[in-house]
Amino acid sequence: RPKDWPKITKKVYGSAGFWTWPVHDILSSTPHRVSVSNSAHAVSVLRECAKLRPEDPTVPLLAAKVCIGPLHWLEEGERFAKMVIDLGEDAGELLAKGYLALGLTYSLQATDATLKSTQDDLHRKALQTLERAHQLAPEDHQIILYLSLQLALVRQKLFAAGLAGPHRMIQLQMLAIRTT
Repeated sequence: RPKDWPKITKKVYGSAGFWTWPVHDILSSTPHRVSVSNSAHAVSVLRECAKLRPEDPTVPLLAAKVCIGPLHWLEEGERFAKMVIDLGEDAGELLAKGYLALGLTYSLQATDATLKSTQDDLHRKALQTLERAHQLAPEDHQIILYLSLQLALVRQKLFAAGLAGPHRMIQLQMLAIRTT
């Protein structure tokens, strides 16, 4: 824990409300303006907040955003995204965002993976997870964008591997059209 943990705790859980500490300011900043130490600090605070409010999907979703973005802590981001998904219908409209965050972590993990079998497995999981997000929120433009990008990536890999026959490419194109 940071040296100033009592100050942080007082700010986060103080009398002015749950989000008194400027976690939101860190999360809403542009990535190049957020230092790694601030992001790591925010994740630490959000982890504690998630323990206090396990029913609130906002907390792990914000933590997943920081883990995926500036920190590139993909395994940690995956855990936070799964916390949102584990809430199920209690997560409300944020359930789709939980699936989006999980799909993004799988896609980024696939990019980082060195073994082709691991890459393929993670790309498959990313596509399935993003498709689930799209089923839950078919009008969400952010989900449509990332699903389309994942479809393009899978299509490119199929072409490179020589596995993309005309029948499979028609299926992928139809899925891409359905998502837009």
